[in-house]
Order: sequence, then C-alpha cells, then structure tokens
Amino acid sequence: MKKILFSFMIVSILCSCAQPRVLDDINMSQTIGFDIEKNNNIEGIYIIPVFELQKQGEYLVLKAKADTVSDVHAKANLKSAKPIALGQTRVLLFSEKLAKTKSMKNLTDNLYRDPVISTRVLLAIGEGQVTDILDTKISQTNLNVGIFLNELIIQNMKIGNVPTTNFHLFLNAALEDESHAFLPIIKKTGNDIKVSGLALFHRNKIVDKVATKYMFTFKTLVEEHKRGHFQFNLKDNGTSQVAIEGIKGKATYDISKANDLPAITVNIKIKGRLKEYMDGGNLTREEFIAKIEKSMEKKLIKQANYLINDFQKKNIDPLQLKQKVLAFNKAMSDEDFKQVYPTMNITVKADVKIIQTGISQ
Repeated sequence: MKKILFSFMIVSILCSCAQPRVLDDINMSQTIGFDIEKNNNIEGIYIIPVFELQKQGEYLVLKAKADTVSDVHAKANLKSAKPIALGQTRVLLFSEKLAKTKSMKNLTDNLYRDPVISTRVLLAIGEGQVTDILDTKISQTNLNVGIFLNELIIQNMKIGNVPTTNFHLFLNAALEDESHAFLPIIKKTGNDIKVSGLALFHRNKIVDKVATKYMFTFKTLVEEHKRGHFQFNLKDNGTSQVAIEGIKGKATYDISKANDLPAITVNIKIKGRLKEYMDGGNLTREEFIAKIEKSMEKKLIKQANYLINDFQKKNIDPLQLKQKVLAFNKAMSDEDFKQVYPTMNITVKADVKIIQTGISQ
C-alpha cells in the first residue's frame, strides 16, 4: 500500500511540473521554410494549421526576417497572437540560394539543439523561392501544404527513388565528413509540387545536384531498397520505352589494390518487375527478357560511371567511399585518400534479373 501511495505521489509531482499545451493557446508550426533576402537576411515562413472542423485544410502563414534563425523565430512570435510551438514541425525547407550561400550547420544549429524538435524532422531544399512553394494551394488534396510536403517526401523515400534521409542523418553525414550529405529538392510547377532531384553538399553547402533520371541509380549506390522506378530506351527495331519497377536493389563495394593504390569494384544487383513495355514484344521468350536485362545493365553502368566520375571531379564523396577504403587499408589517412580519390580506379558492374513480367502474358 505504501509503495502504491509513493508511486501516486511521484506521478502527481511529475504531472504538476509539466507545462501542458492546449491547441487553442498555441500556434503549432508544421513546416518552416527559409529564404535569403538581397541584404543577406533570412526570411522564415511558418505554416500553422487551423484546428477548426469547418476549416479543415486551412492554415496560417507567418513570416519574419532577421539575420539569424533564432531571431527569425523571435520576430515571428512578435507577430503571432499565440506563441509559436515547434514540437510538431515535420519539414524544414531551405531555399537553394540560401543553402549555397550559408553553412547548413550554422542554419540548423539552433534548431538541432532545441529539444522540442525531433531529429527525424525531414529536411529539403526548395528550387526557387521557398515562399512561392509554401504559398501553393494543393489542388489534389485538402491537406495543408506543410503536411503535403511531409507525405510527399516520405512516400518517395519508401516506394520511390529518394534515398533515406532526415535531420539526424543529414547532420551526422555533414559533420562527420562534410562531403557526403544529400537532401531532396522540391520544385513548384504551376499548382503542383514535386521532387525534382537531389542536392549534394560539401562543407555544408550545396555543390552539385543529381537529376531525377539518375535518382534510381544513385539510391541503389547509397542504400539497399525494395522499390523504385527505372525507365530506359530499348533499341530493337526502333526505340522502345521499357519501365522496370525495382523489387530489390543494392550495390556492394569490393576494395583491392592496383599498383599499390586502392581500386574499387562496384557491383550493382537488381531484381525487378517488368512494369511496361510500349511496343508489346513477346514477354514469354527468354531471349527477349535477357535482352531487356542486358540493356538495363548497360544503362545502369553508364549512369553509375557518370555519377562517380562527376563526384571524383568535384571531389565529393556521397557514396562514402572514404570509409570503405580506410576500413580496408588501415595505414591510409584522410589526407592520403583525398590525394588519390580524384583518379582512383573505380569499375562498375551490374546484374539485372527480371523476375516478373506481369500476369497478362
């Protein structure tokens, strides 16, 4: 009985110490966007849902300008009838110009140290003005633009070609090596918002992009995934469009030595389903399926070589090859790797298996 009474007292004390937040008493931010002004000031845009049944999908937009992220928040609160709460923030959207001008470490430091903001918050880069993106009235749903962005990015990571990332993963990559962090790029086209590529970072600033047509290959190079869409031209009698849905894809890296220098062989393996073939060939013929497999292998190798060569020229390492090489060669230092990386011998191989061709055949 004494133990029960003691437990009850502890719970009562803890509850009395908590600071309850009632939705009617706060403005709960769900997405925050950041643009850069001509005078180098930062503009913050807060998307705040309206919790009224008859106003489902409606939201407030609060904006403030300052020279630091923390001051932006303070000035936004000066314009708000209720305190702006950040605990339900799901997406942080930074304009491409801002991420090229200022260090992402500095931009996110205040937010990352705020205990109310989850490290699983999604980060993304806005192509153009973030204000324009967040002013979009989404035509295909009654969700507010903040929730839509969150669901857009998540579903493209789960079943699309966007590699997995969030606040914690991004900063861990950026701070550890300053060369292999990446984030999805969001673009507004008319009244639609879409993923338009990936932004690659070096020393906490954007230095390169991955176009949408290379995103399946890039995702395969950086993580194992079970979904994704890959389309390419099959040159037979003419040029036919082939679409493959990836059921399982991954890349393994074999490290060896060539003339006392590290060499890497990248082995890409894909098991996929033939989703569409525009010219209708006989999908029951094994030799025809083998032709599609070989054609996709060539396309994957070509794309992977293009990406890797580009990374070497720009001296960025989004594939985290340094970690793999240094694990193989304990005597090699970071500086040694930087010297050999631009000219390192990297060979790409691919193995594609079409394991389904649909039920129509």
